[in-house]
Amino acid sequence: MSDIKLRKIKYQDKERIYDMTKNIWEGNDYIPKVFRELVEDSRSNLMGIESNGRIIAFSNLFLIDKNTGWLEALRVDPEFTGKGWGKMMVKHMCHFAIDKGLSELFFSTYYRNKASINLNEKFGFRKYATFTNLSLNLENKKLENDNKDIEFLSLDKEVYKRIVWNDWFAVPEGKKLVKDRFPKVARIIVNGNEFLISENHKERTSLEISPVNDSSIDYETVKAIINYAVKEGYREAHLMLASDIALNPFTENNFEYMERSEDVYIYSAKKSDLKLR
Repeated sequence: MSDIKLRKIKYQDKERIYDMTKNIWEGNDYIPKVFRELVEDSRSNLMGIESNGRIIAFSNLFLIDKNTGWLEALRVDPEFTGKGWGKMMVKHMCHFAIDKGLSELFFSTYYRNKASINLNEKFGFRKYATFTNLSLNLENKKLENDNKDIEFLSLDKEVYKRIVWNDWFAVPEGKKLVKDRFPKVARIIVNGNEFLISENHKERTSLEISPVNDSSIDYETVKAIINYAVKEGYREAHLMLASDIALNPFTENNFEYMERSEDVYIYSAKKSDLKLR
């Protein structure tokens, strides 16, 4: 481990990155789908640890704004897991974020990912919010009404009092919406409930739903959004539902969670909380 350096991942590293991820999640890792975007996006900083000329681990720091970063896509070559490379990668990325002038970092994780949770808690990250990962297969869903309850609003409002999601990426409350990560984003009101809807930035056939106000969501509200998704030709509807919003209107409309409710956590750390020595 003598010849180790942190460097920016380039498009020319594609073959190595694909090789590292080909067997992760039984071959369903999303990294190959978004690799070009991560390399070319001006807000992304895809960095890798290289040892003796070979990339062993990588991660991305996405800039939400000049003070706030989102850590994502941490991967270690399966051949080198359990040898401290993940810890080294997280530490390097935190230092990298500080060097870029960021004062707060966020990331999301699944409740079963104990290794990631324990590692990041040692670095000073703490649980910030809890959500339920919900999805609905729309491929055999039939159109049921004419969507007369959906009103489209202007997008001049860019800061929301709730965390807004697209897939596993989120913009914390009070932060300006990063539209690059919310393709075809629209702001709607359904029966007094305000939502942001957008295409999933990894799978464009999935509609992402984010409640953004505190109104009580009912069965008919969810049904109207499902109907809109079917009408627009989406194959799936997906959302991360905050723990203070009722789950029943979604499950009664056949949304399903992976293993249990409240299974997704957002962690955060301010610069002053990080323990990097």
